[in-house]
Amino acid sequence: MLQRAASMGFALEKWQQQKVWVLGRPSQEYPKVLKETLGDTRPPLLYGIGNKELLNTQGIGFVGSRDTNTDDETFTQALAQRTVEQGFTSSLRWCKRC
Repeated sequence: MLQRAASMGFALEKWQQQKVWVLGRPSQEYPKVLKETLGDTRPPLLYGIGNKELLNTQGIGFVGSRDTNTDDETFTQALAQRTVEQGFTSSLRWCKRC
């Protein structure tokens, strides 16, 4: 177990240098909605990059298909912008290799 702990320590240090954060269940920053809806079945660890505070905001994600055209992309970007204007956190990703 000591060897695993040392390996995890090195991994955490490397991730922190790359701006990766790790949240455990006991963390005050752990998303409230996951605590409330999943209870004890929620993931013990969350990994991410970016603003952790966004985990506790209402959000909507948009994922595009590989078979999109300019009209599809324009429409989706406008829809994502409208959700931001209404106070939601919005994430837009195009999956060209899916």
